[in-house]
Amino acid sequence: MFPVSPKRPFIFLLLSCLSATLLTSCAPTVRLTTPEPVKIDVNMKVEVTTKGDPNAALRAGTGGAGQEEPSPRLRQRTRITEVQSLKNDRIVGESSKGLLEIQKLPTDPAYQEYAKKIVEAENKDRAQIYQIEADAQNKPLSFITAEYTRRLRESAFPGEWIQQADGKWSQR
Repeated sequence: MFPVSPKRPFIFLLLSCLSATLLTSCAPTVRLTTPEPVKIDVNMKVEVTTKGDPNAALRAGTGGAGQEEPSPRLRQRTRITEVQSLKNDRIVGESSKGLLEIQKLPTDPAYQEYAKKIVEAENKDRAQIYQIEADAQNKPLSFITAEYTRRLRESAFPGEWIQQADGKWSQR
């Protein structure tokens, strides 16, 4: 043990008080709230220029109030889930002409009308797209149609109906 000196308890008391004062006076204050709510500005300006763009006609139009009719590509995008649903149900398939064709007519009359309406709208837009592409690329319509047909056949999911060049239908 240490020898007891008259100064030691005083120094111990002084150091204790000093350390207690330092510990309590240096405690950081952490605020988890902000004086004002956080504001995020997500405004964005998008400019699309179509000058010299051969595919501009495919993307033109948004179909809003007072604006021109939506483009065939835009109409296709809004209908893509319906077309895929018909393909998944094995109702329609991709023909060798680059168009949708009904393979198995549904038994429900309402579903029949729905399927016919979707196929008709999709084929109308595809025909417009093929013509616009042929004009833009200055190539024959048959060449563009064959290229799209090849792409559609290659991108078909397993089990979907596709028509071969010889006219026979098979499931991918």
